[in-house]
Amino acid sequence: MAVAVWLVVVGPALALWWAAGQQAREADRESAESLALATANRLEDFVGARLLAASAFARTLEVDPAADEQEFAARAGRLTERLEGLLALNWIHPDGTIVWIHPAEANAEARGRNVLRHPDAAEHAREAIDTRRPTRTPFLELFQGNTGFATYIPVVIDGELRGLVNAVFDIEVLARLLLEEDGAAAYRLREDGVTLYASRGVSASEPAMSRQALYVSNR
Repeated sequence: MAVAVWLVVVGPALALWWAAGQQAREADRESAESLALATANRLEDFVGARLLAASAFARTLEVDPAADEQEFAARAGRLTERLEGLLALNWIHPDGTIVWIHPAEANAEARGRNVLRHPDAAEHAREAIDTRRPTRTPFLELFQGNTGFATYIPVVIDGELRGLVNAVFDIEVLARLLLEEDGAAAYRLREDGVTLYASRGVSASEPAMSRQALYVSNR
């Protein structure tokens, strides 16, 4: 099932919007809707490209497994260094333990943790292990301390589950990169009624000029 994250546009001149004439209000509304749609599409593409890269990385490990953490980190680093917003690429043992991490310093809190014991991530990791199909978590507090989401991509060799590639995404970094480029509008990102990100100075109760469903991935 596709998961919708609502991208809400609140105009920088919102207080004036209500005082404008009907024609001006309609023009503002149409402009906000166009901006919301374009931004949502851009964010979907941005995240989608990183999910595809993580999946491709998992496939390479099926063909050419990493011999040790040093080799895994070197190969993972080629992705994390050029794909902003991809917080980490980790290797998870089939028992759920995070055994290899990259990058090491920013990701140290995740080492040795078991995703099957995470209150919000466990069911999604278990599903990936049991079905051998990729899954993603909802937005949650990560082991690294950030808010974001994680994906679990099974690596299967000769019919045997060897482990999971764990791609971790920081929602604040993603939002800053894509939502604050030109300062033309302010934004909120929400999932299941919870605000994940808001532009500086935007309150949770501020009325929206437009909203657009953003499909981050399937879960």
